[in-house]
Amino acid sequence: MNKKKIAILLAAVIVLIAGAIALTAQQRSDISGVITSAERPAIAVVDMRGTGDAQKYMDTFNTTLWDELANAGVLKMVAKSLYPLDVPQRPQDFKPPSAPLAARRGQPPSQPVRNGPWLTDWSGPPVSANYLAFGYTGVQDGRLVLYGWLFNTGQPDVNSAQVIGKLYFGSLDADGSKKVARDFAADILQQFGAKSLAGTKIYFVSDRTGQKEIWSMDYDGSHQRQMTQYNSTSSMPAVSADGKMFAFTTYAGGNPQIHSFHRERQAAAVLQSGFIRGRDARVQPRWQAALICDGHQRMGADLCQQYRRQRVPPHLECAGHRGFAENQSENQR
Repeated sequence: MNKKKIAILLAAVIVLIAGAIALTAQQRSDISGVITSAERPAIAVVDMRGTGDAQKYMDTFNTTLWDELANAGVLKMVAKSLYPLDVPQRPQDFKPPSAPLAARRGQPPSQPVRNGPWLTDWSGPPVSANYLAFGYTGVQDGRLVLYGWLFNTGQPDVNSAQVIGKLYFGSLDADGSKKVARDFAADILQQFGAKSLAGTKIYFVSDRTGQKEIWSMDYDGSHQRQMTQYNSTSSMPAVSADGKMFAFTTYAGGNPQIHSFHRERQAAAVLQSGFIRGRDARVQPRWQAALICDGHQRMGADLCQQYRRQRVPPHLECAGHRGFAENQSENQR
């Protein structure tokens, strides 16, 4: 009898141990799971067509739009080889399917009757896109105009699917086609919390003319243009937060000076003159958002008056200005 009780007790202990092991294994598997971020939204971008003279620039337009979206890194670009042959150009091209006919007894349910392009052509396989960018271009008053739309393909109808529906204008040439493509791409990227580089400039120093001058170019390297023509050494450009101005150091007057250049006015102004002594001084402009000219006593009252007289925003200071002021006072001793 005792042996039988011992056997039963031993079996119960084994069952409890096995259950504990199984529970521990389950808990471990729950804890060690890999957390992955959500996939990027998939977007289909159709090759758009143009009417009249606009058609000759569509290759440039389509390439630019695709590259702008793909290079942003926030969207999954669906390969165009997966797209259906019936591609919409306008929202009116979408035709909702008709209700299926009643299935005969014993037959499988009938499918909806297709009447033309529809959202499910893009949301379902093989495309499986979350969004669809489409449209067309034309010529209006001698300008290139893009009619661009972005649709959420997961919506049940056209009205609720529209995310963007907008007109974009540019010059009737290759540059104009790039502009409208970049503007459209910027609006699309904004929907996903990304910012396009369209319209931004890069300022750099080049000595291709024989002297170091300030040049500008688009972010893709195009439209390179000489901004300063001092025939002297100009360097260290610093761009304002709104992108309308840049400051730089130049030795055009012999000693280093800080000048500003306004993009829209295409004019330069002297911000700093006669304040720094010696060609070995570090004169490097930088922009600050919260610098009050009147409160920055070490910059000097004369410089503040220059800011006001030239109507330059009081956001500019120089790296090491405090050191410049101290060096000047030491020289005066």
